[in-house]
Amino acid sequence: KGAKWNEDFMGFEDEIEVEAVYTYLIINPMLRFAVQNEGMRPYFMAGPEIGFLLDAEYEYGDDDIDIEDNLKDTTKATDFGVNFGAGIEFPSGSTSIFFEGRYALGLTDIVEDDDEEEEEEEDEDEDALEVKHRGIYLMAGIRF
Repeated sequence: KGAKWNEDFMGFEDEIEVEAVYTYLIINPMLRFAVQNEGMRPYFMAGPEIGFLLDAEYEYGDDDIDIEDNLKDTTKATDFGVNFGAGIEFPSGSTSIFFEGRYALGLTDIVEDDDEEEEEEEDEDEDALEVKHRGIYLMAGIRF
C-alpha cells in the first residue's frame, strides 16, 4: 500500500514530491455469493480485512534533494477495513477462468497519536492529518 503526492513544503516555492510505502501482512476472509447457472457464473463478495504493519517508509524531495525516513513509529500497528467486489467465472471441465474486481475501504486512521493533548488539538483543527487506506484490485486467473 502506498501513496504519492505533491505539496508545498515549509514555504519553499517549488513543490516537493512525497511518496509513502506501507508494507502489511493482510488477512481478508471473503464470503462469496454465487449465482448458479449454466455457462458463465457471476458472483459477489464481501468481508473484513485486518492488516498487520511490517514496514512503513517515506521519501520526499525535489530535483535537488532526496530524503528518506521510517514511518513505522508513527503508524498504527493494525489496520482494519472492509472489502467488497464482484466477479465472473467461466467453467470449462474441471477448471474455470475468472475475472474479479474488489474495492478495499480502510476504516482505521493509521496515523499514531503521540498523546492525548495532540488528539484534543486535532479535534479542534479541521485540517488535521487523517490517513485511511483505499484500494482497487483487479484479478484474473484459473481455478483448478
